[in-house]
Amino acid sequence: MKRVSIMAVLLLLMTVGAFAQTQSWARSYNKDGQLNFYASVGYVDAITIAPGAEYIFGQFQLGGIPFDFGIMGRLYIAIASAGGETAVGWGIAPLATLHMGSVSYTHLTLPTKRIV
Repeated sequence: MKRVSIMAVLLLLMTVGAFAQTQSWARSYNKDGQLNFYASVGYVDAITIAPGAEYIFGQFQLGGIPFDFGIMGRLYIAIASAGGETAVGWGIAPLATLHMGSVSYTHLTLPTKRIV
């Protein structure tokens, strides 16, 4: 079983290299050393606020498709109120990130003239 797994991985790596070419629908938007900021606000059982920052370490291509990798820190704050009591929860998490760039909708054009 171990030999079959090793052979499958080697075959996969060889085929990716053999068919590698730049894809017209794939492009990376992040650069090495770039710092991205993120924030979201939502409501499920509580009002939640989740800001974060991400640092991009580098890029690589797999089969002509660009990937960016980095690390992100997220803060999570939840404020809930029920029955006259208020509770606040929070958390901090480090995350590893991996992005695949895609520009698949850039070929669509919007009408420039007013229809009505």
